[in-house]
Amino acid sequence: MEGQRILSTRTPREAVTMYVITAVTMFILLLLVTLPCLGGALLWPELQQPGADRELVYGRLMKEFLPVGGMGLMIAAMLAAAMSTVADNLNFGSQVLVSDIYRRWFRPVASERHYLLMGKLGMLLILAIALAVAFNVFIINDVAIFMLQLSSAELSANWAQWWWWRFNGAARIAASVGGAVIFCIVVLGPKLLIFLGFNWAEKLIPAWWWQAFLVMGLTTALWITVALLTKPDPDSLLRQFHKRAQPLGWWGPFQNAASSTSGNQFRPIGKGILIATLGAGATSIFIIALSLLWLGRYVGAVAAMAGAAIAFLIFHKLTNQYLAFLANRTDETDSVANSQLITEKS
Repeated sequence: MEGQRILSTRTPREAVTMYVITAVTMFILLLLVTLPCLGGALLWPELQQPGADRELVYGRLMKEFLPVGGMGLMIAAMLAAAMSTVADNLNFGSQVLVSDIYRRWFRPVASERHYLLMGKLGMLLILAIALAVAFNVFIINDVAIFMLQLSSAELSANWAQWWWWRFNGAARIAASVGGAVIFCIVVLGPKLLIFLGFNWAEKLIPAWWWQAFLVMGLTTALWITVALLTKPDPDSLLRQFHKRAQPLGWWGPFQNAASSTSGNQFRPIGKGILIATLGAGATSIFIIALSLLWLGRYVGAVAAMAGAAIAFLIFHKLTNQYLAFLANRTDETDSVANSQLITEKS
């Protein structure tokens, strides 16, 4: 969904603005949900004990402090938000399954009625998986960890599709499908063995963050191997993409030797990652400042707010410089291409 929003923007500046506004808005919305729960931990200390169902705190707060009408509106709003999110993800997920996988790799020629039926079946499949996850976790944090481990499997592939010309459709399928298979083996495999009575499998379960790193590493090795063993995308498609997007990274065979953009293509990538890290840090410090303010720690809140403001100013300045570099780079490449076209016509 983020990719769709980025592709719908007209300039890199619009794409960055979309991401910054989305990050700040989402963190503040999550903060409005989580901060009241901090007070609930003081009202009901038993929820702080290991193994306690901490998700009860929000329901208890609603029951304790909302009037009858307000509680009804809150429940209706929560159900509407959940239904809207589930409906969007079911529609989006089935679209990806049908358009990007089933239609491309299994049944490229069929009627629209057939694809509509496959889309409905895809929704049922996604819904069944979601229900299986929901009924096998204790707290919502487990779902967040599950989604992080599963989605991070193909994170490196999302970068490679822009930075490496050798990345192709087969590598994308290997990253998406193979990443899910590797996740099941690494994360769910030991749990299945324990369920079957092989208690020694408990020793195979590391901390969840090590599981995520392991899945990412194995998936990256898989899609790189697949990309090298399969044919690249057609040259005409790659040249057209490079001409329009002007990507950085390993695009040497398609770069214009007459342009200065054919120089070091990796330093700007590193600089961009550092700028993004600075922006994420500034947002995190801002959220910490609001949390400290909520808890009445005003000195720490003011210090954190000042730190967030300084980090945002530095981020804003560096981002403007980076976007100016990208704009100049694109304009220069377009100028070279136009000159070549005029020469060829002459």
